[in-house]
Amino acid sequence: MMSALIFQILTVLVAAGNPAAPENALLKELVEKGVEMPSGQVVCLPAPTMAEGLNEKQQAAVLAAIAPRGKVQEFLDKGSSAPVSLKLGKIAGTGKAGDVIRTVNVSFIVYGDWGVLTSDEFSRGILKVGKPGSEKKEGMVSRAGYLKTTELLPRGLATRAKPGVKEYFLYTTFRLFERVELSTTRFGAATKTPTGVIVAAKVDPRFAKDKEYPNQWREIVKDAQGEAQLGLPQPYSGAAFYAKVTRLIKPENAIFVEFHQVFYEPRAWFGEDENLMPTELKKIIPFKVKEFRIKLLRATLEEAEKKHQAEKKPSEEKPVEK
Repeated sequence: MMSALIFQILTVLVAAGNPAAPENALLKELVEKGVEMPSGQVVCLPAPTMAEGLNEKQQAAVLAAIAPRGKVQEFLDKGSSAPVSLKLGKIAGTGKAGDVIRTVNVSFIVYGDWGVLTSDEFSRGILKVGKPGSEKKEGMVSRAGYLKTTELLPRGLATRAKPGVKEYFLYTTFRLFERVELSTTRFGAATKTPTGVIVAAKVDPRFAKDKEYPNQWREIVKDAQGEAQLGLPQPYSGAAFYAKVTRLIKPENAIFVEFHQVFYEPRAWFGEDENLMPTELKKIIPFKVKEFRIKLLRATLEEAEKKHQAEKKPSEEKPVEK
């Protein structure tokens, strides 16, 4: 959940493999069958905005339809502050009074080398655990990691190895506005497409009461000294997302990223401040996109310089005059 996930998805891009997979089964499930909420409601995620197999004209039509205020050239700008298409929605929960279901739909353009974007080195820099105390910074992941086979087997779980498919279980813990600490284990599947990658994930109900990796939230309260303390753990469920990353035909080196998410927000998280989540997301997501664009540009330039230096031949280097 939260904007950090938009970039955590990139940690599995390189692992999607080759060749392209026929389809992402989890994406199909989220779009066609939906996600069940604690209230019993089922919410389906929208189909991908940028479908596969589109020609240049068709891709341009999609961009024109989603560009903020219809300004396509601004949406395609190479600057780090180029517009982000952000649509937030709310569905009233039918369970506890005040509970809501949030939807997040984000689209933006980044420019950079595809090989760099999907490299191990770049990925490791995206999903990183903060130093002790850094969890106080909004959205900072304080605990994260992929569950290993030795951790899955005792739970009767396993990931399947298929050409073009990477399945994984990811556990994360992070704080929401210093009000709530959220911990979840997600099952995810990354698949390669002819023009990019799809990553889908959902909070796995099989970890509802797991002793080590439980799906739970805890209230953050201040003690008499003003220090943050965690309340009793409460169960959490009802969240999923998918992202589709597409290399566009034009402009050159343009990459279209779309992110679709749904999650359950208990009223107990923020009480009467029901607008806290959307208000903060409108600030955090554009900032994180800008931050990501800068990181990718720098990594792309650094990689280009490395290649340039490696391609230099000794004979091309002028001898140093004595």
